[in-house]
Amino acid sequence: MTESKQNHHPRPIIGVLVNKKFFSSDKGALFASKLLQANTKVHCLIYFFTPGDIDWNSRHIHGYVPGPGNQWVRDSFPLPDFLYDRIVPFSSVEKAILEDIRERLRALPNLQFYNSCNLEKWKLHRALARYRAVNKYLPATILLRSFADIAAMLAQYGLIFIKKSDGRGGRSVFSVERQEEGFCLRFYRRGHLKKVVADINELQSLLQQLIDPEQEYVIQQGVRLMRFRGRLFDLRILLVKDKHGKWNAIYNQARLAQKGAVITNLALGGDVFDYSTLYPELKACYLSVPTDEEIRKAAIIIARHIEKGFGLFGEIGMDLGIDEDGKLWFFEGNSKPSKLPEQAIEDTVGISPQFLMTLQYARTLYNRRFGRRPITSRRDGRNNYIPAR
Repeated sequence: MTESKQNHHPRPIIGVLVNKKFFSSDKGALFASKLLQANTKVHCLIYFFTPGDIDWNSRHIHGYVPGPGNQWVRDSFPLPDFLYDRIVPFSSVEKAILEDIRERLRALPNLQFYNSCNLEKWKLHRALARYRAVNKYLPATILLRSFADIAAMLAQYGLIFIKKSDGRGGRSVFSVERQEEGFCLRFYRRGHLKKVVADINELQSLLQQLIDPEQEYVIQQGVRLMRFRGRLFDLRILLVKDKHGKWNAIYNQARLAQKGAVITNLALGGDVFDYSTLYPELKACYLSVPTDEEIRKAAIIIARHIEKGFGLFGEIGMDLGIDEDGKLWFFEGNSKPSKLPEQAIEDTVGISPQFLMTLQYARTLYNRRFGRRPITSRRDGRNNYIPAR
């Protein structure tokens, strides 16, 4: 990383909060590239920084911008107008430190947060369960307090999922199914594993070895998902607000699990397709299949209700599923969703709408806060801003 100097600061100033691994990963570089590519249309000042880059005394941030030759260039920046929070803690210690830093940042005047709230599964379920409009999409979910809760949910539903409340990536998900020969446990540990035990006591012993007693878990009613050519699949919807503050479903992706697997997360193997390409074949195999439009509309309704419980959001990744009867289910939401365009499904070369809308919405929030309205320069056509009268 090298040093540079920044002489002028177009507004709004957007600081993207990330972890250190962001700067050494290919995905981090690509994310930054796509965001800055979109910024050629919006003209904000954008920089990237970690919690350790904040100079609280001078109220400046020693952030980074991409430079030549895949290098990051370091500079001193003013505090942002708009904090784009993309950081995900990897441990309980990091989580506590990060929450303290977020609270200090929230105390600063004129700093607008964007998606700083993590949508932990238990808090999210409790918030959404209050609303009739979305309650119909929610599988039964309880907080795991003892093995008796697991036994009770198994007795009622036959198939359950045990998930870490703040887990990501599918590695902290366990499925348990009651079968004639006992109980079948499936999970991921350097590969998809399956263990069958004869009785409930063996199941308890096995789960005690796998579940971290220091972490919070939920137990979720198992949904028997539709299959596409014999493979289970669920849906990932990316929702982003546009410059008008309106939710847009950017994509509706079907994520197919590996054959024999019950976890569909792409990081653990599997394939992704645009749902609309699967729909005709699904329609020929099942009596009832929701359309792409119906799924997108349901996701937007759920997003609106998430905001009722957790405040302002600008983007949400949403995991949904369709059961064998064609019923749509909501599984979880993610306030730090993956946004990189998928090869063969989206345009990976041009400006991606999920990045452009983020910047346009940031500008809208900034203008609302400071009472500014856009004007167009006759000379160059770029957007400039003057105070509203």
